[in-house]
Amino acid sequence: MDDEEKNTEEKKKKKKPENEHQDGSKDDAENEENKEQLSQEDLKRLLKEMKKLEAQKKSSKKNKGPKMIRLEFGTLFHRNPVLNLLMYFFLNLVVIYSIMELFDFVEFKAELLVILLFVLAYTALEVAFRQYLVKHHFKFVLRTLGFVFFFGYLSIFYLLDAYVFEENIRFVNETLLVIFVGFFIVFRYILSMLVKTLLIKMKG
Repeated sequence: MDDEEKNTEEKKKKKKPENEHQDGSKDDAENEENKEQLSQEDLKRLLKEMKKLEAQKKSSKKNKGPKMIRLEFGTLFHRNPVLNLLMYFFLNLVVIYSIMELFDFVEFKAELLVILLFVLAYTALEVAFRQYLVKHHFKFVLRTLGFVFFFGYLSIFYLLDAYVFEENIRFVNETLLVIFVGFFIVFRYILSMLVKTLLIKMKG
């Protein structure tokens, strides 16, 4: 009996390391699986981050663009076209009249009706010109980096000055007309941004 007990104990001792080895190999396998899962999760996170970065780059590329185009498309105040047109008209009125008063670019009769008609005619022609270009020649607008707007506005002011309001509103010379249009675009953009920020604060 003693020999048999010794043999059984030796067999058990021999089996233990084998079991321990098997348990160790199972733990290693589980660790490897966990590592694989972690690595897959890390890859997913990296892919998500890469997609976010790409989306940000695309949006920044869209937001970037010719400064002239951004200047000209910064004048949308309201989704209602009638209200937007009215606000646009008043903005043009303030900017045009202010430049006329502050600088000696224009010789004009200080009659309210004449100035209102001048600004109204300009606003109507500008809106029609802008919509036509955006709908039918947007690629051309991009190719010219938006400077086609400047030449269009210059032409509108010249036509109104030379053929419609020649007796009441006259630019001193062509050079001052060009400077006037440049001031008009910049000042209107600044004022439109201020109005937009005020509207956003009022809504908030």
